[in-house]
Amino acid sequence: MKMDGFTIVRLIMLVIGTVLFLWFLIPALITFNPNIGALTGMGLSALVIVYGIWGEKINHLLRNGWNSTGGRIVEILLLFVCAVIIVLAAVTGAAMLKGGMGTPKPGATVIVLGARVYGNRVSRSMQSRLDAALVFLGENPDSVCIVSGGRGDNETVSEASVMYQYLVDHGIEKDRIYLEDRSTDTRENLRYSKEIIEREGLDPQIALATNDYHAYRAEKYAEQTGLQAETIMAPTLWWLFPTSVIREMYGILELWILGG
Repeated sequence: MKMDGFTIVRLIMLVIGTVLFLWFLIPALITFNPNIGALTGMGLSALVIVYGIWGEKINHLLRNGWNSTGGRIVEILLLFVCAVIIVLAAVTGAAMLKGGMGTPKPGATVIVLGARVYGNRVSRSMQSRLDAALVFLGENPDSVCIVSGGRGDNETVSEASVMYQYLVDHGIEKDRIYLEDRSTDTRENLRYSKEIIEREGLDPQIALATNDYHAYRAEKYAEQTGLQAETIMAPTLWWLFPTSVIREMYGILELWILGG
């Protein structure tokens, strides 16, 4: 059966939409906790799938709607909303690329930002951050480390205690690790870590261990807290990457609009 160009475009959109939907669905199924990044991604992917299936009917409805004043206004508003979303995605994405461009000073104080734990087991995101910190600490034997993270609603122990044990198990001396176990978000991670730095007289130059997509916002929060920080960027697993990026876009918008 010969297919016209529009049919081919619809099939491509159907395939792309399905792949993206599954990509955003994977983290939700693994963690049993779909976040705003996964939900947004699945919603946008579903729209692509819908157009791939019913694109011809949708185009027909749009053409008919354009012929009426009310329909034209609605379609212009929809175009405006789509344009705003694209612009916001572009500028927040550019901000994420900008983060982590600097290089931490040798001997800087490492702050590992918390992530979810499962009992006494680190999550994949946390392990990525800890492994990046281990490399820096191994290359800088004079550096000390603050593991920062309290106990979340679905956690039985503090994130800091799990991170502490992970570093010790991987060869970091106990007297090089400080625990900050009160914080519940990135801002508190940095605020309470700063208190430890000032109390213990640690090097105020900071090396933030966090995931690549999170570097920009983490550095901005550090700046707000009065800390001079560069990022040790930890890679993000491929199946978590799109969900994490979209979720981070919301976080950056919150930072810009509400100051964090």
